[in-house]
Amino acid sequence: MRILQLTGMTSTHYGAKENYFVEFSRACQQKGAQCVLQFEDLPRSQEYLEDLKNAGVKVVTLNTGANFLMTILKIARLIYTLRPEIIETHFVNRMIRILVPVVARSLGTRKCVAFVRNMPRRRKLFFRQCFNQYDLVFTVSRAVADYITRIGVRHEIVHPHYWGLLGERENSLKLRSRFRKELGIPGDAVVISIIAFDTPFKGLDVLLDAFSRITKNYPEAHLLVIGVEPEKSNLPEMAVTLGVGIDKIHWAGIRDEGWKLLNAADIYTQPSIDSEGLPNAVVEAMAMKLPTVGTRVSGIPEAIIDGKTGILVEPGNAERLADAFENLFKNPSLWKTQGDAGYKRYLDMFDGKVSINKLIGHYF
Repeated sequence: MRILQLTGMTSTHYGAKENYFVEFSRACQQKGAQCVLQFEDLPRSQEYLEDLKNAGVKVVTLNTGANFLMTILKIARLIYTLRPEIIETHFVNRMIRILVPVVARSLGTRKCVAFVRNMPRRRKLFFRQCFNQYDLVFTVSRAVADYITRIGVRHEIVHPHYWGLLGERENSLKLRSRFRKELGIPGDAVVISIIAFDTPFKGLDVLLDAFSRITKNYPEAHLLVIGVEPEKSNLPEMAVTLGVGIDKIHWAGIRDEGWKLLNAADIYTQPSIDSEGLPNAVVEAMAMKLPTVGTRVSGIPEAIIDGKTGILVEPGNAERLADAFENLFKNPSLWKTQGDAGYKRYLDMFDGKVSINKLIGHYF
């Protein structure tokens, strides 16, 4: 048996999604099945490529953002050559997503599976027609599942599916000291952290605005940004415009296992504006026992329970976000109580092995 996973991804680091693909492939290998992973280009992490190889994965590079007609022909040729019994679509564009089931079934594929991570706010009719062609549709949160069934996707094929995390998350004073020293963060600083790439819906501009407000009353505040390459972003310039000192923000760039840098943090934030399903980074923060400030967007409230595991605010509101930070600065006792409660919720809901076993159960 062969499973073709059309990821549509450019893999820049060895992160939670990459780890999930590896462990899922290993589980399939134990069942006698081989996974074939498509990427837009070759993943940058050699460790990731080695782990994929050890899991019996065949890696295929195919740029789905190129000429549309040529891309469909290449995908058809790939399906014809591999003859997969199951095809998954992940981050591929909408035209590829709608045509894959048509092509796959004509070539004998038994099951077509779509993974949906965001709410398609526009072109609702298109996405209803698209997802109804699939045998299974997995969503990263209940909020996304509820939304796509409301726009007309068949309820019986839609399954909320939390991806979860795999491997132990080390919470270490030694790593805290090491990373603070490496990043130039003072030992007595109170560090707000985020893992995000530089795109508008992540709300990084709102975060910078909120951070500029909090530093006026709390000079010990520092911000750790993981996942943004400052030399390729206008965010550092925006921070300067807002009056934030360059010594207050620490740009860690894109890294393998970026979650480890959360050891240097005291608070985590996810100020997403829209389109989020349920960010893995929120779960990473919960696993690291950090109190988390997030927005009431899509699946984020399924992870963060307001007042118990963190604080929820309305999206796009820098003043409210700054108020939430101030609440935690004034009440450091909340860090442990909310962090511990978040960790328990992580164990109960976001165990990666449980997630993979549930997914495997749909296939075998």
